[in-house]
Amino acid sequence: GQKEGDVYYTSKDGAVYAIVMTWPKGNILELDLPTPTQNTVVTMLGLATATVDGDDNSKMTAPRLLDWSSQKLKGLRIIVPSLTPDIIPCQHAWVFKMTNLQSTQGSVRGQKGETY
Repeated sequence: GQKEGDVYYTSKDGAVYAIVMTWPKGNILELDLPTPTQNTVVTMLGLATATVDGDDNSKMTAPRLLDWSSQKLKGLRIIVPSLTPDIIPCQHAWVFKMTNLQSTQGSVRGQKGETY
């Protein structure tokens, strides 16, 4: 799995973002924080799945939902898709957006000790 020291957290509007500096080994990202609920949704910024029709017949891209599972005691395990260099969103850091988490206020501590 991923070392927690290679992950930085931030949050905005109820979502928590994990910024990962090293690509997860075996395409599995294990995070000690935050705590998921059964309604948690995980996406990777910059990675879309398909084009969908908007309400006004315009074309929009939908974010690709990632599979995840709860860790035994806390945190979550995200299954990161295998990506080729032509579709990977970035070469230096990757951002995972998590919504519908258990008590996001004050539950995620950033690299320098700030709480989100």
